[in-house]
Amino acid sequence: MQKKSSCGIYSACKRKRVSVMKKVKKLLFSTIITLALAIVCLNFFPASAMSAQAAKARINKRSVVLLKGQKEKLRIKGTKKEVKWKSKNKSVAKVSKKGVVTARRKGKTTIIARVGKKTYKCKVTVEQPYISGSGSEVGLGETRQLFMCGTSYKNFTWESSNPRAVTVDKNGIVTCESISIFPVTIYAYIRGRKIEKMLETTEPYISPSDSDIEILVGESLQFFMCGTSYKEFTWKSSHEKIATIDQNGVVTGKKEGSTWIYADIMGYTISKYIRVYLSVEKEVTISTIFVGRRGVAEIEVTNNGTEALKFERRGSVSGKYNHDSTHYSGSDKTDEGYVIVNPGETKILTYYNDGYSSYFYDASSMFYFWYKNKRYYYYTSESGHNSIGQFEE
Repeated sequence: MQKKSSCGIYSACKRKRVSVMKKVKKLLFSTIITLALAIVCLNFFPASAMSAQAAKARINKRSVVLLKGQKEKLRIKGTKKEVKWKSKNKSVAKVSKKGVVTARRKGKTTIIARVGKKTYKCKVTVEQPYISGSGSEVGLGETRQLFMCGTSYKNFTWESSNPRAVTVDKNGIVTCESISIFPVTIYAYIRGRKIEKMLETTEPYISPSDSDIEILVGESLQFFMCGTSYKEFTWKSSHEKIATIDQNGVVTGKKEGSTWIYADIMGYTISKYIRVYLSVEKEVTISTIFVGRRGVAEIEVTNNGTEALKFERRGSVSGKYNHDSTHYSGSDKTDEGYVIVNPGETKILTYYNDGYSSYFYDASSMFYFWYKNKRYYYYTSESGHNSIGQFEE
């Protein structure tokens, strides 16, 4: 009994082992078949082809902003088919066969890519930036605000070609620190491009701007410093016995003569030349006497004043009372440019047009004298047929 029972158990175990082995063989066979099919699929359907089929073709950029002259490469991703490129407005931006866009001038256009029957678009905006500001000159100590215009880009930097003369900060504010004999260029760098604006530095000047200022003894004249924002400067006269100037710029005539007025500002010296004259307190009698030949005229002057009267030849009628003409000849101080008539004295002033005047040269001479703080002009005509004319300045 015990032996039979042992044999039965052994037989049952043996059958189970056979069944398990069969299942293992089937599993191994299925695995081998699956791997073989996978290898076959990989050989006939590459991964790149499957991903290309799965991916959708698209353009790499739908819009782009360029500066004039810049380039941008466009691509169609997800396809190996031929791409044909075209620009709607070639004058704004053109595109090459390889999709390279070149910005030509300010404006907008659309770049179109064709792949078979499908089209892809990219909007292109071309900008032309420039520097804007108030004027092209900046005075000593003055500031100017510059702006970057014509672009949507906000990331740019400023630079000066001569920071010792003109500085510029990150906000585009320029300041004139000193005078430069050459123009200063302000640069703005934006996306690799350099935009320029030239500035001239201007020297301060004294107003009135006349090159030759004339005042009377006792008369005052206000001078102003212009062309600069600096308020710290000093005034000075080269001959204070002739004319003085206070620190408010008020010049006062003290004695007949000439002097220079200086203004010192930030190491610069600005100058102005002035002449001081005596005024005539009482009326002077002027009459005309013609000598008997063409081109000669005489003026009889009686000085009823209390001070000596100085007559000056100051240019010609045609020159509109040119104060800078100093051509004199003859005697009686005409080589110095004037004739003096003392109080209570009558004097004849003779004019010739032949170059041999005993007092003044040129028969169309202009001269003047001061009377009651006003200047009066007189002239002779070249023909000697016109009377003396009087002009009040």
